[in-house]
Amino acid sequence: MPKRFCQCTGCSSCNVTTGAHSALFDLDLTGTLKCPGCQAVATTKRNARPSSSARGLGWAFTKRKQNDIAYQQAEVCHWCGRQFTKDNPKTADHTVPRSQGGNDSPIVAACRSCNSSRGGKLGKR
Repeated sequence: MPKRFCQCTGCSSCNVTTGAHSALFDLDLTGTLKCPGCQAVATTKRNARPSSSARGLGWAFTKRKQNDIAYQQAEVCHWCGRQFTKDNPKTADHTVPRSQGGNDSPIVAACRSCNSSRGGKLGKR
């Protein structure tokens, strides 16, 4: 099993802020040029969803979501009818996707899986 030095610079998981930290790790276990700590940080950053403002929704969307009584009182998904859970929480979903001009379309409460699977498509899935 060959040992490699980590190629990342400025790693928060290894408490190194400048330059390569040169942590030794087993290349066969990770399959990347980063040590396991740096790889975990990189994966978390890559998978993080940007804020609503960064996605172009801004304060108006947040305000609409807060003031929409039907959204606030919803206990089941608008699309599939299942209850919201910790693993599949309530999200705000446009009935007409923003990609198809639905910026001002009604907002409904949808579970995360339905909202994600709809993407930019009209209708249930």
